[in-house]
This record gives sequence, C-alpha cells and structure tokens, in this order.
Amino acid sequence: MEGYYAAAFEGFDEDAAFYEGTFGSMVTVPEGFPITIPTTGRAVVDEAVDSIVPADILVSYPPRGMTKKAEEDSQNGGRWLRHAWGHVRSKGSDIDPMRDFARNLFMSGKACYKVVPDYTLWPLLPEPEEKALRELGGTALKDRVRLIKQIREENFPLTVRSLAPSCIMEDPTIANRKLWICERYVMSNAEVRSLYSQDVEEFRDQNFWGHSSYNIHELWTATYVDYKGKLHPGKHWVFINYGMVVEEDNPYHNIPYVLKYSGFGREAYEGSPEYKSVGFFTPQVKSMLLAEARRATHLPGSIIFVRQLAYQNLG
Repeated sequence: MEGYYAAAFEGFDEDAAFYEGTFGSMVTVPEGFPITIPTTGRAVVDEAVDSIVPADILVSYPPRGMTKKAEEDSQNGGRWLRHAWGHVRSKGSDIDPMRDFARNLFMSGKACYKVVPDYTLWPLLPEPEEKALRELGGTALKDRVRLIKQIREENFPLTVRSLAPSCIMEDPTIANRKLWICERYVMSNAEVRSLYSQDVEEFRDQNFWGHSSYNIHELWTATYVDYKGKLHPGKHWVFINYGMVVEEDNPYHNIPYVLKYSGFGREAYEGSPEYKSVGFFTPQVKSMLLAEARRATHLPGSIIFVRQLAYQNLG
C-alpha cells in the first residue's frame, strides 16, 4: 500500500519543504553564494489559515421537538459542544488541531482528524479490580472511587488530533464511507515501553532499550454488512516494526478518523492519490517560488562577488 501512496508522500514532503523554507538544495547557485529563502511560501498558507479559522465557534443545535424542555436541551447541547471544542483547541493538544487541519489542507490538499477517547483521563473500575479493593477492606474502594470521580471532573476524555497527510493511507474506494485506514508514524523507545511493555514481554527486556525509535502502523477497519447480508466486525491492529503487537475488535464500529481533501485536486482515471491531494504548492507555484529564491539569492550574491573582485584588483 505504501507503494500506491509513494508519489503522494513524496509530494507531501516537498510541500513541507516549501512551507518550512528548507528547499535551498533545489536552488542552483554559484559556489559561495549564500542562499536567500523568501517568506512567500509560508506566508500564503498562514494567511489563508488566519482567514478561515475562527477564534470562537458558534454552534447551532436545533431542538428535537416543540416543547420547552426540547428548547432547553437544545441550548444546553449547543453550549456543551461550543465549550468542548474550545477545550480541545486550547488544552487538548499542543497545537490547535483546527488550525493544523486547515494548514494541511492549504499546504498539501489533504487533512485528517483522529478522534478517540483517552481512558487515562476517564478511568474505569473493572469488576476484578473492584473485587480486589473490596477484599482489602477499609476505605480502599471508597478512596479509589473518589479518585476516579476527581480525575473525571478535572479532565475531558475526548482527544482530537490533527495528523499530517503523510501519516495516512486510506481506503481508496470512492464511496460515502471509508472501510479502512492505516496510520503510520514513528514512536520513541520510551513511548513504546510505556504503552506496550505490559502486554509484550520483549519490550521489557534491557536489550530493547538500545533502539532509539520504531516504525508504527495502526490499521483500523469499520464494521459493515456486505451485499450478501453478512456482518463483518471492525478490527484494530498495531504493528511495531512490522510485527503485530495488538489485535482487537474496533469498539467504535466506524474508523475514528475524519478525512478531507481541499477540492483543488481531481479524481484521476487511474485513481492516483497524488492528483486528489492538491494544495497551494502546485508544480507551477513551486517553480515560481524557486525563481523567486534564485532572484533573491543572485542579487546579494552578485554584490558580494563584485566586492571580492574589486578587493582583488586593489590588492
């Protein structure tokens, strides 16, 4: 599948280079000329993000009836959704996921949200654990329940993350519902041990600590009913360096991702994803940015060259 998305991934990396200003190696200049990278590439994307991403969100939640209670429920629901989004944007992520989502749309033409609960922020009390606490006696069970309630009151369990388009390989079928998606990313040694060492004995071994990072592939499938009426339950797998460490049922039935394209691309006959994922940095725009960088580089470089030549003649 990575081969199918290879051209798109290469384009995403190039888009990021033009946004971050790290495309200096693409600019051909004489030896000794300092390269000047214009701010245009980043500015056009950031200004577009500033134009469409609101500082606040007004939620319209229509009442589910004509009664006074339905109207009150509508107002309460709208307020809750507004403040939930406010919390997600300000405290639920290092970077506002809405701004990052819009940035990816303008930069590469593809953006993705991942929406999942974080149960460390909404702890549970399974029956075996409850039974063990009862056997301890005293206030052990009561103290645990009090702690769980406190953690729930202080946190919001729903996490919304914006993912870079190069992290995602989705079901290429043109349909109303994607049936599978694969998320790929790199995880540090410490993260792998923290998340999976309880279930995988290998990750507790001291020899495992020598690795600095690991390639992770997280595959989700949605629950669906085929044309013969057969039910196919959704699944979730996690692979670390292509070795499976998690296999479980998908508790959400749908894939927990929201995937969107910018609309600047097109549906190609051969279905190539690089034609759908089109942002501001088209080949034409990239060539203009390279020309701008060459112009900005040649002028000061020429002045330096003339000065050096003049000093040589004076000597």
